Amino acid sequence: MQKIIERAKNLLLKPADTWDTIASEKVELSALYRSWVIPLVAIGAIAQFIGMSLIGVRGFGATFRVPIVSGLVSAILAFVLALVMVWAFAKILEWLAPKFGAKADFGQALKLSAYFPTAAWIFAGFQVLPALAALGLIGFIWSIYLLFVGLPKLMKPDEDKATTYTLASIGCAIVLALVLAAISAAIAPKQHFGQFRDTPFSKTMSDRNDAIEQAAESGDLGAIIGAMTGSDGKTKLVEPDSMEKLAPGKLAGLPRTSLQVENLNFPVKMVKLTAEYQKGGKSVNLEITHSPAIKAILAMSGVVGSSMDVKTESGYKKINKKGDDTHIEEWEKDAQSGMVGRAHNEFLVEARGHGIDLKHLKKAVKDISNRKLDRLPRQK
Repeated sequence: MQKIIERAKNLLLKPADTWDTIASEKVELSALYRSWVIPLVAIGAIAQFIGMSLIGVRGFGATFRVPIVSGLVSAILAFVLALVMVWAFAKILEWLAPKFGAKADFGQALKLSAYFPTAAWIFAGFQVLPALAALGLIGFIWSIYLLFVGLPKLMKPDEDKATTYTLASIGCAIVLALVLAAISAAIAPKQHFGQFRDTPFSKTMSDRNDAIEQAAESGDLGAIIGAMTGSDGKTKLVEPDSMEKLAPGKLAGLPRTSLQVENLNFPVKMVKLTAEYQKGGKSVNLEITHSPAIKAILAMSGVVGSSMDVKTESGYKKINKKGDDTHIEEWEKDAQSGMVGRAHNEFLVEARGHGIDLKHLKKAVKDISNRKLDRLPRQK
């Protein structure tokens, strides 16, 4: 870690000298990813998860949070796509090189692609406080500056073509980023802002450090994700069609206005049902998730193994264990909104409501019994 800090500091504060050092280094793709790219990309991914799913965004007198499962899926997806982006941008640099009098050297291109985003990755840590996320723009601008300084030193284009080469590379990178963003939007489960809990990030990736390091050495992205989430790839997910039957046509007297079931194998293996019920100013959002990563997700959020009973002027938050299940409850009187959830084995059932009585949320979660969940048929 000390080496990472020292290299990052030198790159940000003494870019010209540091790029000269990097240009002369020999490094393998797997080693560069393991020792540099993965740790720095993880800063933004973890900060995004904490900021959006645990801390949340305040507005209109309430705190809005992305549900835990959706938040982790989005963070892991951002993590994976950032790793892909490094490799893809290196290929772009290699492909463009001969057009600007430079040698098509993938090794040099990879180092440039891996090191120039350093400032952006570090400043992405501000996402842990959503109100400061805009500071990431500083990191982005700083990284563009690093690219302008580093490209001539590593790729060695004709002197009069260095600026054009850099601008062309940035243009291609923007197109690539838009493509990856479209892929991300297509893969990621639909996010619904909800309310969960304000607790410290009490469980971290350190619990899985050995597994993550071993996966990183293999260079297998699927293995890396599995190590992060605790999924061994052996669990068979439930049949999506069977999960649909768990969502009633009416809930708390509200008609069902939408129903969606997603079957994901990447970046996290899961089947997720989302049902929305609305009428007038009242609404309920029901989510049922089946994933081998559920236990890891809740552990990372600090829910597993903890108990909580906090009362405020406007409501309360509770977490407690009943048998092997974890029960979560939160309510805000002023906003007339809250959530009730239950984690059972590899299932997570959540009901969030606004403008309705809390008892309806409790009943919605209770009606989806453990027996119903356990008896769902599995995919072959």
